[in-house]
Amino acid sequence: MSLATQEFEFLRDLVIAGPGIVLEPDRQHVVEARLAQLALNEGFGSVSQLIEGVRKNPPTQLQRKLLDVITNNETWFFRDTQQFEALKNFVLPEFMAARRSGRKLVIWSAACSTGQEPYSIAMLVREHFPELLSWDFQIIATDYSSRVLQKAQLGKYSRFEVNRGMPATLLTKYFLRDGLDWQLRPEIRAMISFRQINLTQPSANIPRSDIVLLRNVLIYFDRGTRHELLDRIRFSLVEDALLVLGAAENISDLQIRLKPVQINNTCWYRPC
Repeated sequence: MSLATQEFEFLRDLVIAGPGIVLEPDRQHVVEARLAQLALNEGFGSVSQLIEGVRKNPPTQLQRKLLDVITNNETWFFRDTQQFEALKNFVLPEFMAARRSGRKLVIWSAACSTGQEPYSIAMLVREHFPELLSWDFQIIATDYSSRVLQKAQLGKYSRFEVNRGMPATLLTKYFLRDGLDWQLRPEIRAMISFRQINLTQPSANIPRSDIVLLRNVLIYFDRGTRHELLDRIRFSLVEDALLVLGAAENISDLQIRLKPVQINNTCWYRPC
């Protein structure tokens, strides 16, 4: 049974008020499919009954679960290879040279989802920049969803998940088999500090960062929210920091004090 118009409008308002995401009408079938499984798990006879339960009892753990399943958490290891090549060949060497006296570097994976992005960074550092492990070096990973953060902290992935982008050499080096799944080794998991942050709301937990990855996030927000989010993140950047967005994301229509920098055929941004 399809969602009634008023039910979908209720969900749109709920999601905008929470993670700030805009639910487009063409995603209604995806939302319905995700909520159908949640309704079954929570003992409701239908998605409509689930929505009514959330409507009558806000805010509850059920509402948080609903927002979690609606949020898109698509990701994979070493997503957008050119950006990781830029990080390895240009960005990290530049910052290591600039920070060598203070020996401090902070990388922020701002929408880490189930952890593949920050863990990819950790493996890249282990492979190519082991010197950083003796620095005051942090990889901070944040997300709105407590559900995906729990999975990220566990560091356990299915065969399908590791087959998406993970080089075989790194799989055998940094993972252990656990039945049908693959478990990241403790030394990689220990490199990441996970925090729950709603990027669309002011937060004292936003880290002061040298390198920020905010990839494939802005496409889910309206123009006003994108502007506020980027302006807030800009204030978290150190003077010579670099910010990278998703490969297909463009902010030329926004008046943000960030200047584009071309690195290895990829676009990064610096505060100005």
